[in-house]
Amino acid sequence: MKKSGRLLSFLTCAVMMIPTAGSLQCAAAANTDAQSLKDSVEIFCSLCNDARVAQGMQELYIAPVLVDYAQKRAEELPRVFGHTRPNGEKCFSIMKNDGFFYNTAAENVAAGGYDAEKTFLQFMASESHRKNILSESMTHIGTGFCYDGTAEPEPDHICYQYYWSMFLIGTYDMHDTPVFYEGQYIPDRDPGDADGNKTVNAADAARIMQYSAQRSAGTNPKVTDQFLAAADVNGDGAVNAIDAQIVLSYSTAAGADPNAVLSDFVW
Repeated sequence: MKKSGRLLSFLTCAVMMIPTAGSLQCAAAANTDAQSLKDSVEIFCSLCNDARVAQGMQELYIAPVLVDYAQKRAEELPRVFGHTRPNGEKCFSIMKNDGFFYNTAAENVAAGGYDAEKTFLQFMASESHRKNILSESMTHIGTGFCYDGTAEPEPDHICYQYYWSMFLIGTYDMHDTPVFYEGQYIPDRDPGDADGNKTVNAADAARIMQYSAQRSAGTNPKVTDQFLAAADVNGDGAVNAIDAQIVLSYSTAAGADPNAVLSDFVW
């Protein structure tokens, strides 16, 4: 099959963010917080999959090789923010020059914000970025994140300090079967983390309650298996108001006691 690349518009944040302690350092890979990078790509994947499954689409897999390409692209963005690389090549050359095969590809990039979930919402608020995320042809995702407060951008470019790169690709064999990449996976969610953003709070309780209400009204909302597993907090095989109340009670207690444990609120 012939390779093809698809380039759509990029996204910037309206508000400049101030660096915080423990931020990721873009210029030095040795100082990069690997766990934070892993968390961010899993958050993006979970949020993308919730949106895709709600539309009746297949879930995306995180492909480690694609995460590596996206991270390299994120580290290039402080110099030239957009879909052209510092060497003048298009963004997809980072994969093509490495002999990486795909049938279709898209890149979303953002700058200015340090939160993966908020950046996802910005992508979804943009028609072109949302179209990439909800493309039926996509099978895999990889994202990268970079902070560089000292970057000197190329002339006529702006330095935003926080940068995000998202690669979405579709890869199929001659029988239109999705290609398998070593280590690919769909991230699980911790109990109570219904929305997959690595935090259990009142928003999760609201999401669980919304799902329960829809089911009670006779509708059958399309959700991921990961949502159902995380939302069924008490493990009784049903996602309902009891689960929402457990999560809400835990969230309220955790606000006052950081040592609170979700399992202590299960009944």
